[in-house]
Amino acid sequence: MINGFRPRAALLAGRFAGWVSSTSGRGAGATLPGTVALRIEPRLLASLAEGRQVAVVSATNGKTTTTRMLAAALASSGAKVLSNTGGSNLERGVVAALMTDPNRLIRTVALEVDELALPVVAAKARPDLFVLGNLSRDQLDRMTECRVIVAKWQQMFATLSAHDEQVGAGPVKVVANADDPLVAAAVLDGSTNCPRHTLDITWVAVGQPWTADAASCPSCSTPWQFQPGAYACGSCGFSRPAPTWELTGMDLRGPQGLVLPLQLSLPGRSNRANAVLAVAASAVRGIDPAAALRAMSSMIDVGGRYAVVDYAGGPVRLLLAKNPAGWQEMLAQHNEEQQSDVVRPIVLALNARTADGQDTSWIWDVPFEALAGIPVVVSGERAEDLAVRLRYAGVDFTMVREPLAAVAAARRHPHQVVDLLATYTAFTAVRRHLGLGS
Repeated sequence: MINGFRPRAALLAGRFAGWVSSTSGRGAGATLPGTVALRIEPRLLASLAEGRQVAVVSATNGKTTTTRMLAAALASSGAKVLSNTGGSNLERGVVAALMTDPNRLIRTVALEVDELALPVVAAKARPDLFVLGNLSRDQLDRMTECRVIVAKWQQMFATLSAHDEQVGAGPVKVVANADDPLVAAAVLDGSTNCPRHTLDITWVAVGQPWTADAASCPSCSTPWQFQPGAYACGSCGFSRPAPTWELTGMDLRGPQGLVLPLQLSLPGRSNRANAVLAVAASAVRGIDPAAALRAMSSMIDVGGRYAVVDYAGGPVRLLLAKNPAGWQEMLAQHNEEQQSDVVRPIVLALNARTADGQDTSWIWDVPFEALAGIPVVVSGERAEDLAVRLRYAGVDFTMVREPLAAVAAARRHPHQVVDLLATYTAFTAVRRHLGLGS
C-alpha cells in the first residue's frame, strides 16, 4: 500500500480524473490520471515502482511492439505482468499504468518509454533491465538530434551506475541492438569498446537498415565505415560489438548454438527484429526462449498496427509510421509482400499535428522511389506535401484527401487488399472511424 497523505491523495485524484475522462467519452484515461496525480505528488512514480522488477523498452521505432512481446514472454512463466499497453510512454503514461495496481501486487513490469523521457523515468522507477532498440530522427520540433539523446542516455547510465555502486547493488542489465552505432555509443566507451559504467550488456544483432542519422562517431566525429553486418570508426577504434543473439533471415540464433524459427503472426523484418530483442530480454529474466516465442507468436496486431479490417468492399491493412526510418521499413515490407500477378495498392496518409511533428520536411528523406509501378493514393491533411515529394520521386499517384475514401479509390477490384500507411493522428482517426478504439 502506498503510504502518506500526498501520494494517496494523488492516487485518488488521478483515478477520479481517469474515471471522468473515460465515462464522459473524452478519452481512454491512459494519461490524464498520471498527469493529475503528478501535479499533486511529483515523486509518485518512485513510490509506485518500489519493490517491483521493472523492465523498460526504448527505441525510436518498434518500442510499442517490443514491449507487448516482452510482456507476453514474461507472462509465459505464469507471472502477472503490468504494462502501459495503451502506448502512452511519457512519465505521466507510465504513472497512469502503475496506478492501476496501487498496492503493488503485480511485481513484474514491462514499460514502453519515450527515448527523451527515459532518463527521467529511469531515475525514478529504477529499472533493473533496459531494452534499447534503435535511434533515429523523430519529431524534431518536439524531440532533438540523436546525438543529444545519446548524451542523455550516457549520463543516465553514469548516474544509475554510481548509485548502484554506492548502495552495493548489482550491475544494471542492458539488452541492446549491436547493429545501431548510436545505441552502442550510449553504453560503450568509444576509446575502449568497453561499457562506460557498471553495466551487464547483452548484445543483440537485429539490423539497422536506416543509418542516415549515424553518419559519424559520437565519440570523435569521424565518419563511420559501414560494411554488411559491421561498422567501425577509423579514428578512435569504436566498432560494432559481438552479439550473443542474432536475427538471421527467418530464424533466431542464440547462445550455445540455439536456433529457433520465428513463426510470428505479425509480418515483416522489423517485427522479427522486435521479437529477437524481446526474447533476449526475457532470457535475462530466466524465461525459456522457445516458450517466449510461443507466447508472442499469436499476436496479430499491436494497438491497431497491422490490423486487417473490411472496408469499402475488401480488406484494408493498417500500418503506422512516424519518421523516415519507420516509413522506409514499412515501404520495404509492402514491396516484399507484392505478388507478381496482383499488385497491392497503397494509401499514404500524412498529417502534421502536434503528435505527428509539425515539420514535414522529413518526407524528403523517405525512399518513395521504391513505389514506382505500384498504385498509390496520397491523402491526409498534408497530402499536397506528399504529392510534391512523389512527383520528384517519379511515382505516379492520385490524391484523395480523406484516408478511408482514398482506400476505396485505391482498390482496383473487389476483395483486393489495400495497405493504409499513416502518420500518428491520421492512423488514430482511421481507427476511431472503424470502431477500433482511440
